[in-house]
Amino acid sequence: MSQARTGTTLAASAAVLLAAAGLLPLLRTSDWIPAVLAAVGAVALAGWASRALRIPAALHPIVEAVALTWVMVLMFASATAALGVFP
Repeated sequence: MSQARTGTTLAASAAVLLAAAGLLPLLRTSDWIPAVLAAVGAVALAGWASRALRIPAALHPIVEAVALTWVMVLMFASATAALGVFP
């Protein structure tokens, strides 16, 4: 894995977080920030790992979507999810 690809992952994550920061003045509370951090982190880690493991590029979005779904289920629906993980 080259440093450039890791740098790209970090830059994209930072861009998404900065864009999400634009929502701060629009919302009364900041309760949504941990969910955003978890989602961005999960997708960034899944994307980085799929490139590091040399998974075919066409499957990267699927891996990232599965990671995002898994984090959202854990955060918001773990009580009702099958085995606490499956939506």
